[in-house]
Order: sequence, then structure tokens, then C-alpha cells
Amino acid sequence: MRSNNPALRDRELPKLLAGEWAGAIGMSNAMKFVCGLEPLEVIARQADRAQGQQWLIDGTLPWVTNLRAGGFSVAAAAQPATPGPVPVFSFRSDLQGVRRSQDLVLMGLRGSDVAAVELEGVFVGSEHRLHDNLTVWLPQVRPQFLGFQCGMSIGLARASIAAAQERVGRREVLRAPLATLHLALEKDTGELLGGLQSGVFSSDPAALFRLRIALARHVQQALYLELQAWGGQAYLDDQAPGFARRWRESAFIPVITPSLAQLEIQLSLLNRQASDTP
Repeated sequence: MRSNNPALRDRELPKLLAGEWAGAIGMSNAMKFVCGLEPLEVIARQADRAQGQQWLIDGTLPWVTNLRAGGFSVAAAAQPATPGPVPVFSFRSDLQGVRRSQDLVLMGLRGSDVAAVELEGVFVGSEHRLHDNLTVWLPQVRPQFLGFQCGMSIGLARASIAAAQERVGRREVLRAPLATLHLALEKDTGELLGGLQSGVFSSDPAALFRLRIALARHVQQALYLELQAWGGQAYLDDQAPGFARRWRESAFIPVITPSLAQLEIQLSLLNRQASDTP
């Protein structure tokens, strides 16, 4: 857990690692805020408490994954009432004022415990503060955060390529592009893992952004080739095992925060900054 609050880390991390408590990231709004795309939807007002630093939190996290009904902690940034650094808090589901909605009705990924979180009059103290500065904390966690997201692209692309290779049959024309795609996928996967291990993405986020975009495109190409390998059978319900599910789940990849559009915006800004540097 990346936090400058050792007490919180020591208290929460063992249960998270043991799977006894779920960890969730409600940072979609915060990432868009940092990119200048929208204001923060969670507000922190300084509370009048005699002991310690206290905040009163109100707001909504409209889309959060892994909100297990058995208990969860969700990380979210909150806009302070006065100018200054934006703090990031860990909100436990057993805090008064934290409410989880029913699972959102998604077209896929129904088992991922996706719901909204309402924060109404939630009192939190310094013991709940994950970090005191969003703009410092976010670059620290972004490589691992985006790296985990890339796992979905890698898994879907591998499964789709494998299914297509099994179904090629007389469609020999598909073998060469499938082989080329497989090599490109494994090359980019190796670069991702190597970059995460070396820590290079902390100083070169553009490289990570490009890899996430490339892996998302590999998924699109893999499904397109799998569709051709199945032929019209893919459009018949229950005739192409797994294909419809992969097709639906792939629709989520471009919009996972940060979305592909947001990554392209960030790459454009980074390129512009690089060109302006003497």
C-alpha cells in the first residue's frame, strides 16, 4: 500500500492481502480531475473536533469495482474547502454515512462487485488519510494501477487468439496475422512486466500509456480475427463458446479509467511539453 500513513498501512494491509477485506479504488473522478477534465465530486470540510484533524466528507463515487458485500475499503480523493493539497482517504464500509448501492447492471463482468458509493456526512480523521497530496500520491501508484488494468487486455487477447487458432480450419489466410499478433502481444507483455519490475514507468509514464493503448488494440484485433475464424457461427447464440462473453468484456477496456481517450490526451500533453523544452 503506497501511503505516507504507516499506521493505516499496518492496520489495513494484512487483511487486504489475506483476502479478509476487499480493497477498492474510487479514483476515476480523481484521475480526470488531475487531467483537468472535471472537478472532484467528493468534498472535504474541516470538522470542528477538539482532538486531532477531522473532516466531514460528502459526495458520490458512481462506479467502483470490488465492493464486496462482506466489507471493503475504498480509496478516494476529496476536495478541501480551502486551497491546498488534495487529500486521499480510505473509507471503510463500516463507517457511518458510507452506503453501497446495489450492483450496477453491466453488459459483462457481472461478478466483479461493481456498485456506487454514497458518502454522506462521513467523519474521518488523520487515521483514515491514505495520503495528504493527490498529485504526489497518484504518480507513485499509477504504474501498478495501470499495470493491473493491462492484465485484462492480456488475458482477453490470449484467450481470443487461442480460440481463433483452434478454429482456423480451412481459413488458412488467418494463420499469419494470428501468429504476428501473438508475437506482438507477448513482446508488449514482456515490456510491461520488465518496466514494472525496473520502476522505469515512474519516470517515463508515456511508455506505460503507450503500452496500455497497444494492448487494448491487440484485444480488438484478436477478437476481430476470432470472429472471422468462427465465421457466421459466432453470431449464433451458444454456438461459439466464450466468444460473446469476450466480445462484451472487451467493450470495457477502452473506458477503464484512465480511458484510452484520456491516455491519448496525456500523451499529447507530454509530447507538447517535450517539444517546448529547450
